[in-house]
Amino acid sequence: MKLHALGICIGLAMASACVAASATDTQPEIPPGAWYRFEDSQSFPTPFRDAAAAVMAAVEKNGLKPAMYFIRFKYGPGRQILTFELWDVRAFPLDSRRVGNPGGECRTIEYNSVEKMVTRIYGWR
Repeated sequence: MKLHALGICIGLAMASACVAASATDTQPEIPPGAWYRFEDSQSFPTPFRDAAAAVMAAVEKNGLKPAMYFIRFKYGPGRQILTFELWDVRAFPLDSRRVGNPGGECRTIEYNSVEKMVTRIYGWR
C-alpha cells in the first residue's frame, strides 16, 4: 500500500497531498488540535471509538466522572497501544500546551487494542 501511495505522490504536483496520502497509510488521521468528549464517542477515530466503553468504565471505576474531561488521542508504537489524554474541563481555558497537570485531575489512559483492555492509568505531574 505504501508503494501505491508513493506512486500517487509522485503524480501529484502538490506536496501537501503527498503528505496526506502517506499519513493515511500508516494510521487513521486524527485532526491536529482536535478535542473530543466521552458523550460524543461516535465521533472518535475508529480504533478509539472501539475502545471508548472500556476506557469510560475505567474512568468511572477510578472514581472520576467522564463528563468532566476533554480528550486527545495518540497512537503508540505499531498502533497497539491507544492513548487517551484526559484533560479536566476545569483546566481550561489554560493553555493545553502547558507542561504539567494544571487542575490536578488530568489523566492518561492506555488501552491495548490487541488484548482489548485498559493497561495503564496515570496522573500527570
